[in-house]
This record gives sequence, C-alpha cells and structure tokens, in this order.
Amino acid sequence: MSEEKRRLGDNQNPVTDGAISFIKNIYESLIVQKKHCAGAVLGKNKTARDNAAMNSIAQINGVLSDLEPWKKVIEAKENG
Repeated sequence: MSEEKRRLGDNQNPVTDGAISFIKNIYESLIVQKKHCAGAVLGKNKTARDNAAMNSIAQINGVLSDLEPWKKVIEAKENG
C-alpha cells in the first residue's frame, strides 16, 4: 500500500475559491450600492442627492459588467 503525502492546497478547489471571491465582491458592491441609494433619497440637499444617484448608477453598471460573462453561462445551462 502506497500512501500519498498530502500537499499544500490539496483540499482547495480553484473554481469554488473563485466563486466565493466573486460572490464576496458582489456582496461588498451591494453594500456600497445601498449607501448610495440611501444618499440619493435622504441627502440633505439636491446636489448631494444627485451626486449619490449618479454614484448609484455607476455602482450598478460596475456590478452588471462583472456579471455579464455569467449571463452566457446561465443561458447555456438553461438551454442544456
């Protein structure tokens, strides 16, 4: 019986690690998005609200561009 020695990283899955990192980035982006939305609604003056709304749009566009490659994967899975 040959017993293989375990090496550093044997219990790691790069796909899983990448997915977890990707989800963490989306989560952190949503926290920033929530802050911008609150500022757009609750800002103390029109300029502050307008700036927060523009930052909100920019944040949403960033998240959507990060998710764009996954759209093709999702469509492929739906189509079998």
